[in-house]
Amino acid sequence: CARSVICVPIFRPGKNKPSLVLQAMNKLLEPRFSVHTDGVILRLIGRVSSEVIDVCQTSSAYRANSKRREILLQVLEDHMPCDDPVLLLRALEMGLAKMFQGKQVALHLTQTTPHKRTLLLQAEAAITATPSDGGKVSWTARDGFRGIVGQVATTNRHASLTSSQLRDSAYDCNVDIIVNVSNGIVHTFPISSEGKCIAVCQFVCPQSEGSMLVDDGCFHVENHEHNQLLKLLLDFVKKHLRVVELGGGSSSAPQLVESRQEIPQTDLPPDKSSDSFEELEM
Repeated sequence: CARSVICVPIFRPGKNKPSLVLQAMNKLLEPRFSVHTDGVILRLIGRVSSEVIDVCQTSSAYRANSKRREILLQVLEDHMPCDDPVLLLRALEMGLAKMFQGKQVALHLTQTTPHKRTLLLQAEAAITATPSDGGKVSWTARDGFRGIVGQVATTNRHASLTSSQLRDSAYDCNVDIIVNVSNGIVHTFPISSEGKCIAVCQFVCPQSEGSMLVDDGCFHVENHEHNQLLKLLLDFVKKHLRVVELGGGSSSAPQLVESRQEIPQTDLPPDKSSDSFEELEM
């Protein structure tokens, strides 16, 4: 039974939202807490606690991001020379999976001539396969700039939405990635050259509840270090997009396929795509 309670918010310098809230209950020697004496003591405790948490967060983030940098370097090294579209897509998928727990990944090329459309690059081989395993690549073409992919391609700005926010967004299950997790975040980032969006990377990460002391392993769009690591990976993709455009230097050149059948829109993204594909001449 709570006989007396006091709550004190703790603010970091320059922030207008509390980072901590300290609560004390049932004062032992007096019937009530004093805002002036007990409140001051709790504020001092809160400031010390906030500094300790900052140190722990910095240490945890440093170790986690150092590990991510090592992972990224290893992934890029394993997929060099990147002279095949399968290798390119696999490097992207593996990098996002190992660095940020990326569960699903899609890469779209964008075209504006002769008309606007997006081209989804898909590899048949799973990301668990080794880089030397080979594989086949196919395309799915969509007319116009639609969905979140089209929005990002038009604005050249990234978008990050939780699964629950997709219903009220530009999400189009005919274009955007099919979300197979109930509690995830869809991140959509442009890949730009000379100020123009030439491709769009879309991936799904778990929506973590977060921890004040430990890096949760997921991608956080507000984290500067996470964005820098993602930029390095996407820069690698941009540098090697020529292997997609030229069909690569190996025998596994992409097979262009196009789907015109639309998936009926529903309130939630369907589990699987029901596209039918028609082979076109390259």
